[in-house]
Amino acid sequence: MENINSSGSGILEKTLGVLIVFLVLIGSMLIGSGLGHILLKEVWGISFNSETELLNLIKSSPDPKSLILKSQAVNAIITFLVMPLIYMAIFRQSYFKKFNPITKRLPFFLILSIIIFFMGMPLLAYLVDWNKEMKLPSSLKPLQDWMENSENLAKVLTETIIYYKDNTSFVVTLLVVALIPGIGEELVFRGVVQNELKDILKSPTLAIWITGFLFSFIHFQFFGFFPRMFLGVLFGYLYYWSGNIYVSMFVHFMNNALTLILANMYKQKDISFNPDSSESIPFYSVVVSLIAFSFFIYLYQRNSKEAGITK
Repeated sequence: MENINSSGSGILEKTLGVLIVFLVLIGSMLIGSGLGHILLKEVWGISFNSETELLNLIKSSPDPKSLILKSQAVNAIITFLVMPLIYMAIFRQSYFKKFNPITKRLPFFLILSIIIFFMGMPLLAYLVDWNKEMKLPSSLKPLQDWMENSENLAKVLTETIIYYKDNTSFVVTLLVVALIPGIGEELVFRGVVQNELKDILKSPTLAIWITGFLFSFIHFQFFGFFPRMFLGVLFGYLYYWSGNIYVSMFVHFMNNALTLILANMYKQKDISFNPDSSESIPFYSVVVSLIAFSFFIYLYQRNSKEAGITK
């Protein structure tokens, strides 16, 4: 059983701890984004202060893909790599030891994590379609409009950068869209946030689910909130049960890379099915994959206990 202090003072202390982690996360991302904007303006003359300005900049740019890739790369490196490394160097030097552990059965965990990811894809596709159809009450129309505008911006950004013509373009896009986020976001959310919350709450389960929520919330794409939270929770468990952050980094990278490749193939009509839709997936296959997904999750957790990584 996980040790959760249920006293009033304990709950208050834990709530404040979670709130502080959330505020530090938001603060570091704002600082990272601000520094990224300064660097973009000083080095490449790229400057925007709102979503509308960014959209106008994309429409007027002779090379919109290059503009977006530069913007995303700079912001991701500063926010998800530089900022957490500075934080750990100052406040949590012990966390560095957790990033290079000697993990028993690491090849087994890596292979099993790949199987788990693919077994969960049909379920993820159904979650994507369900989430897209969500509508807020009419009283929250301004929030609905803002969410839709944010989603449209994300769609424009995605559709602009997913197309690549040659190997060089593919490698650059893969680096910015898949590798940097796969490493950096795991460093922030699983490496820092999840470990901080686990220390505060004394509950790995709560830490994983709250981190998964924050992981999805921070992306500000609310019509993909639940599938992204599903992924965040999955990454959290893969890290916790293996004891090695490289496992969740690898699966995160694989998810981003596969999304990029399939989206590009669909756009160029190399495949006929839409990778963002569950229409081509029979419901029975979702049931079968869910059963297989649950079995391999159980196998992954059991091996974690047998290896002495978790209790």
